Amino acid sequence: MKYYLILITYFLLGHSLYAQWGNTPAENLKLSEEQGVKLNKMALAGPDGSWYICYTNLVVNTQSLHLTRLDETGQVLWAKTIKEGEAPGSLSAVMVSDSLGGVILAWTDRRTENTAFTYANRIDAEGNKLWGEADVRVGVSEIEEFLTKMVSDGKNGAIITLYDDNPPSGDFRGIYAYRVRANGQVAWRTYLFPSGTNSHDYGIDQDAEGGLVAVTEYGHPIELENQIRAMRLDSTGAKIWPDEKFVIGPISQPIGMKVRSSTRSHNHPRILVNPGLGFYVLYFENPGILFPEEEINHRAHFLEADGSQGWAPEGLALNRPASTSPDIQMKLDHEGNLYFNYHTDSAFHLQKVTPTGTLPWSMEGVPYTSAFQGAPDNILITSCNDIIIGVDGGPEEIIEAIRVSPTGQLVYSPDASIDLSTSIVGGHDRDPITAINAADEVVAVWSRDEDVNDTHMDVYVQGFGKDGVLGNEINATRDIITDALDVFPNPFSQQLQIVPPETKATSRIYVYNQSGQQVFQGRLNQLNTSIETKTWAPGLYLVLLHTEKAVYRQKVVKTTP
Repeated sequence: MKYYLILITYFLLGHSLYAQWGNTPAENLKLSEEQGVKLNKMALAGPDGSWYICYTNLVVNTQSLHLTRLDETGQVLWAKTIKEGEAPGSLSAVMVSDSLGGVILAWTDRRTENTAFTYANRIDAEGNKLWGEADVRVGVSEIEEFLTKMVSDGKNGAIITLYDDNPPSGDFRGIYAYRVRANGQVAWRTYLFPSGTNSHDYGIDQDAEGGLVAVTEYGHPIELENQIRAMRLDSTGAKIWPDEKFVIGPISQPIGMKVRSSTRSHNHPRILVNPGLGFYVLYFENPGILFPEEEINHRAHFLEADGSQGWAPEGLALNRPASTSPDIQMKLDHEGNLYFNYHTDSAFHLQKVTPTGTLPWSMEGVPYTSAFQGAPDNILITSCNDIIIGVDGGPEEIIEAIRVSPTGQLVYSPDASIDLSTSIVGGHDRDPITAINAADEVVAVWSRDEDVNDTHMDVYVQGFGKDGVLGNEINATRDIITDALDVFPNPFSQQLQIVPPETKATSRIYVYNQSGQQVFQGRLNQLNTSIETKTWAPGLYLVLLHTEKAVYRQKVVKTTP
């Protein structure tokens, strides 16, 4: 009932301008009360301004999986235990949106010390399990399915990947992909990469056409080289790129497409789709003792749709120098530029790479926090292509947020960051994750250790606007202008025409139905945007135009053709 009251308020009174997370770093929302150590935190934007927060809770050696939905003011709509803990207990979960207001969760459920199974379920906006209370078993092995990753399939389902250490007879040990349809049916299973020197670390992304791209490191046992190998699948699970074979005697094993090969060490490979252009492949390269004159850095390749190299075959060096901390967090902005974090011995840096392979910020990127004073969080992109990063640690052991402009300027002042939490005597805040929605509202979620000697950590949450105003006080950063859009015809049937008052290319248009579900999003098309509406159901719709200075809103009605 509360969910529908929120929707009614949304349409009758307009989008809420204020959220009650608290307006100071001392007023964070405490999300969890149960005993245990909270791990594997995740956050996603939900419908009508809400948020999904997921975490696991470890008590001794038993771990459970929890999902909570908050409304836009930080109030708990519901809290569910998705998976009860079973001894010895070890869960590692991932979460994606189902594009219909709910989420899809996948997790590794370790039943014994040597046995792990992979499960998934789809949760709707009311907290109901759409794939049954028993969950959907994704893997087919009887032992050791783990390293679970997941992307949307573009059709309200998901593609889930996992490392299978003991597949059925006749199959290879290695990484497999499964497509799970919107109804929970496992549509296909496809082999990706073999078990290799470091093939336990791999990256995946949706290929924008309902398929999958994946990348891994592979130690070739005959060529004695460390290789980066990639694979692309279409929506049916068929392999698009060449799948080379490793042949020795009677054994012929597929090993994917070679992207990079050398005697240097390659770690943490990641792949990211640039829709309509191709694919970024990043990895951490450590020359090691064989090449002491070379610097440690990250390298990038750009692959065309057919898998051919778009940049120099040896890849592009992205920084100078990097430390031995190889983690990569990366994201694309709305113009196809790539951003990623890296760590030197003196600071954390943010690097920018254009689709043509140039580095507009130089090889050093932008340093944004000093060494060992804040581990970097995932990267968020605002509607105006600014970058927001959450960090933890530092001398005060608190959670902070950094904002960097597309030109490489630190936006927040005077200290180049905003405090999201306060210092705790005898403890600290750690491991933040963040999420952003279409209105440029941000939620940060982290664990708070009240006592570093204790075995208990709670989950805390804080909302803020992109301009650093805590509490998501949107009106402090952008004006909300009602009935200011020229939208016609109204009522409409087959098509909507939108004439925006501002024409910046970074401005975006969103349309929501009366259930709060997004039915359209897109950029401005010069001075006029035309939207096909033939498949929309009759009813009330809300059109929002987000610009850097304002949010314009207009209500329209769809009639029966």
